[in-house]
Amino acid sequence: MNILIFTASTGGGHKRTSQAMREYFTEHLPHAKVRTVDCLKEINKMVDKTVCGSYEFMATKIPKMYGMLYNNTQKPKMDVVPTITAMCSRSMLPCIREFLPDVIVTTHPFAGQMVSHLKGKEKIFQPIVSIMTDYAPHRAYLARYIDAYVVPSPECKQALMQLDVPEERIFPFGIPISQTFFQPRDPLALRKQFSLNPSLPVILIMAGSFGVTNIMEIFHDLDRSSADFQLIIITGKNHKLFDLFQKMQGQTEKKFELVYFTNQVEAYMHASDLLITKPGGLTISEALACNLPMVVFDSIPGQEEDNAAFLVNRGMALRMRKGDSPSQLVESLLGQPEKLAAMKQACQQFDTSACCSKIADLMHRLLTQPPVPIAKKRSRKFRLARMSRRFNVAVRKTIRKKK
Repeated sequence: MNILIFTASTGGGHKRTSQAMREYFTEHLPHAKVRTVDCLKEINKMVDKTVCGSYEFMATKIPKMYGMLYNNTQKPKMDVVPTITAMCSRSMLPCIREFLPDVIVTTHPFAGQMVSHLKGKEKIFQPIVSIMTDYAPHRAYLARYIDAYVVPSPECKQALMQLDVPEERIFPFGIPISQTFFQPRDPLALRKQFSLNPSLPVILIMAGSFGVTNIMEIFHDLDRSSADFQLIIITGKNHKLFDLFQKMQGQTEKKFELVYFTNQVEAYMHASDLLITKPGGLTISEALACNLPMVVFDSIPGQEEDNAAFLVNRGMALRMRKGDSPSQLVESLLGQPEKLAAMKQACQQFDTSACCSKIADLMHRLLTQPPVPIAKKRSRKFRLARMSRRFNVAVRKTIRKKK
């Protein structure tokens, strides 16, 4: 079976999801050939740079405007994504025809729209599986010729059904992440490995590679806390933030372990009692797999707001709003072990460890069973006739009024 995964680099989550599936399929489907393609780079470098750069700029510099754009494109009349992606869809054909996939998987809404358009034009005929990487759906994911939507939760499934997606096309398997996050680890042994005190609580702060403007304020507030705990700080590929923390080492009240970009995120999560982070879809999914309660902050209006609401509603996280004291939130949780334990149990109950396995089974079913019928668009002749009838009715009403 040839599996073609289309992704994009607007944020790191879409690529990490595609990488997780590729690792799983390569290991567990011995006869499968898996290829991952960045759909924006496939169009051209300028489009990729413009789209990814615009996303990063809006998300970090003008988040309110990004939130307005996100919410406006949820409205059917304002959703311009299908129109734009349709113009670029032919750029996907060369790699599809060269690789000859049996099934196409998309981890980005733009990719889903483009391959759906190609399928509608009968340029391709493969089953299409769309993977949603946030905990609430956006209309940009919805495309007529997608055969299956893999969503993070039952709540997300209900939201999609309210957008008129047939129930039989929606599968609440979770968000695909690396299987290493689900493997149990010994927290005390990990703390010794990272030169931390095994008997003290550990607070993990993940700043994100885009940079977080108030991360230093959060750290300084935690450093002044009277509670006894230690910190792990992962800055990602944020050179400036890493350098700032590096200059502070040995000069703070609280001991902290400073980590640049790492491939051992799961180890640091398993070593921790609480995570303070932005609510990106993949980061919180990885934390949930490690049964790690969270305090989320600085949500980008749009998908991160939805992610934060999902976590809070499920009792898996607290939300740090503007003006809240990080130290007070941490102290309240450390001072109430039963509350922290309840949050940890809520994370355990949200088990998506079989997500990649279920996706593999789903792809096999799509290849071996007849597809669910997709409603045909009305013909052009039918639409013109309907418009003519409506026009005639309107004219007759106007004539009656004049009489």
